[in-house]
Amino acid sequence: MSNEKPATQIVAGVIKKLTASVNTLGFSKVRIAIDLDWAQHVVNWTLTKYGSWHNFCDQEILLSMSTISRYTLIARLIKKFDYTQAEAEEMVAGVGWNRFFDGLMLMKRKLKPSSFIDRYKNLSTDQTIPRKGR
Repeated sequence: MSNEKPATQIVAGVIKKLTASVNTLGFSKVRIAIDLDWAQHVVNWTLTKYGSWHNFCDQEILLSMSTISRYTLIARLIKKFDYTQAEAEEMVAGVGWNRFFDGLMLMKRKLKPSSFIDRYKNLSTDQTIPRKGR
């Protein structure tokens, strides 16, 4: 057994998990979002050598803070609407990552993945949904 303190071991495990997610080519953005959200909440970052979640991300994660914030928001929306990772990945495959984010932001209630794809696949850059017949 290691002489490291349990908290240090937990942080090392978080770093290992996130590094694997972020650095793996072709790794699911949905999985990265879920892992980042998990890491943000599994450790009290103020009690670590980093002092904050932001400092941890700056030092250990190879993504910008704005990207990390967007990913964690997506993970929270996936949880809010009670989607599984497989359902979220199906929706991303159907509409793309940016429209997936925009669609989640516009939603008021959970939609089946197929309904989500039908509704948001043609979402324009100004977040308007084209009317049928146009």
